Amino acid sequence: MQLERQTQAAADSRVKALLNANRKKSVHLALFGTTHLALKKELAGRGLSIQATLEYISSQIADGHPHMMKMLDDLEKSKHDKEVARLEEKYTKNLYDVIGDDSVFGK
Repeated sequence: MQLERQTQAAADSRVKALLNANRKKSVHLALFGTTHLALKKELAGRGLSIQATLEYISSQIADGHPHMMKMLDDLEKSKHDKEVARLEEKYTKNLYDVIGDDSVFGK
């Protein structure tokens, strides 16, 4: 009896996991107006919706498509480079502020 309940619970759990895997999730994003307009224009010219396109792109990423992985690598590097440049700018400004505060003439 105990084994039957455990088996039934495991089966219920697998069914629930399958149902959840096929349930759609909502994603909210904000695009710059010019990006949105250009994207919508390009997709409309091909008879595609933004929804269908983002679903396709997302599935390609999830499947590890090499071109998509390369694009993500490029995006990751770009983001990292921008962050490094931002930090360099911040520290350079702070360095000049410190140098300026160390004037022999005082304030």
